[in-house]
Amino acid sequence: MTALGYGVALLLAAALALGATYLVDGVPRPGRTLYLFGLGVVGLVAGARLFGAFGTSHPLSFTGPAVGGFYLLTGLVGGLALVGVATLTLRRHAAGQPVDLASAGIHDPQLAHLLFADA
Repeated sequence: MTALGYGVALLLAAALALGATYLVDGVPRPGRTLYLFGLGVVGLVAGARLFGAFGTSHPLSFTGPAVGGFYLLTGLVGGLALVGVATLTLRRHAAGQPVDLASAGIHDPQLAHLLFADA
């Protein structure tokens, strides 16, 4: 990827982070926005470079429009996946709903508990 591709990825990550922060809080909060920005960068770059790269001669990453070596479609899928999951979790936490599996009534199987729960 060239500098232009990284610039586009950073701009998209900033847009995803600001949008997600707005969905959670209604106003931008610097700490949360920075956290979501980092997730957006990782998701966008990983999506643009890694999606579909296993076992094919023409990876899915190299499909669709590209700007400076940054593939927009797969990059956005990766960025939306990471930022979307974080946003859903943060919204549940802000609403006071449980965010862990045990409080939702989902527990480990007995064998896994027996093997891994003992210190």
